[in-house]
Amino acid sequence: MKRILLLLHTLRYLKVQQIFYRVYYRFRKPRLRELPKPVVRAQFLPWSGLQFASSATLDGKSFTFLGETAELNDDWNSPEFSKLWLYNLHYHDDLNAVGANQRQQLNDQLINTWIAANPPITGNGWEPYCLSLRIVNWVKWFSYREAQRLDPLW
Repeated sequence: MKRILLLLHTLRYLKVQQIFYRVYYRFRKPRLRELPKPVVRAQFLPWSGLQFASSATLDGKSFTFLGETAELNDDWNSPEFSKLWLYNLHYHDDLNAVGANQRQQLNDQLINTWIAANPPITGNGWEPYCLSLRIVNWVKWFSYREAQRLDPLW
């Protein structure tokens, strides 16, 4: 009974349009639309921020976050890890950790592995907070690279 009253009090303040779209998106899942390829500038300005974090991985398979070390095994959304640990995995802070320029091949491999293992709109990596931090880390990493050395997949 309390739940019904709570629902009625909530609905009372909503507009008809809000109720309609709440029901609409319950049954129709959002889809990605095709976008034109972005134009890459010929020259990037290198990111001038400080690198202070230490790397969470040395091999791209074993990661240490929050004092816990674990093997990835290509499952970026494994339920055996805590949500916070998985969030840290998806941030890709390693791309801008101390000595990241000496690990270019490993960092490129991490990006490619992430893209292959995380289809659009599914998994922890597509949640807004993870997505916003990863975008910033990827942009910083790409700014260190020459434009012609950027993979079109990225």
